[in-house]
Amino acid sequence: MVPVNLMVPSTLRTLGLPVRIGLAALLAVLVTGWGVSVHLAVERSGDEVWSALSPEACRLRTCAPPLERAMHTTMGHHIPDSRERRVVVTWIHHGARMNDYYGEPSGILARRCQTCHGASPQASVRLLTYGDALALSQAPGLGGRDPYHRLRHLHVHLFSLGTVLCLLLLGLAYSRYPRWVVLGFGLSPVVALVLSVGLTLWGCSMPGPLGYVVLWLCEGLVIGAWPVITALVAWDLFAAQPGTDANS
Repeated sequence: MVPVNLMVPSTLRTLGLPVRIGLAALLAVLVTGWGVSVHLAVERSGDEVWSALSPEACRLRTCAPPLERAMHTTMGHHIPDSRERRVVVTWIHHGARMNDYYGEPSGILARRCQTCHGASPQASVRLLTYGDALALSQAPGLGGRDPYHRLRHLHVHLFSLGTVLCLLLLGLAYSRYPRWVVLGFGLSPVVALVLSVGLTLWGCSMPGPLGYVVLWLCEGLVIGAWPVITALVAWDLFAAQPGTDANS
């Protein structure tokens, strides 16, 4: 906690009790939204919490070709044999060559996937021919199809998270905390969010794992700062003003 001698009188603490209770309820909603977001990320990945929030999970969400991502997420329960999933992923990593396709990969996709993604495909995702598999084995932004429309909906991600972070930053600005706390805790996740947008679009073209590791760090800063800022604002709403006793 910030030393009391560095704090200033809080504007939020001077608000009436009903207003402060209403703001506390809003903060509770924001924290609930944070929890739901993390839960959905874990559920979609199909992994444990720490695996779902790992750098490798970030690579799968951002840089992996759609077919590889599906092997680890939506199609995982349709291909329960982990060896079969590894065969398809290895084929993708080795360049998705035609000669290698007409062996185990084509048989696995025909047996496991073409019931739903054959001649009458679900979600407009077809896996009937080598060309279909090849298109889904190229990373989004490099000529491949992205059935999850990740880039198309990026503006929604930016708007929603940006709005939440700006609201929390506004709350910090009227709190008792010194400016360095407001700027450090409030602006850093906003900057990280803006950087994550650029990394989502272009980070996969960076050498090695650099792009998605930096993106993972930015996302981690946003995820971690959200509940911390919420807790700071919530405490400021009800704690005694600096320099007064706890009963005032």
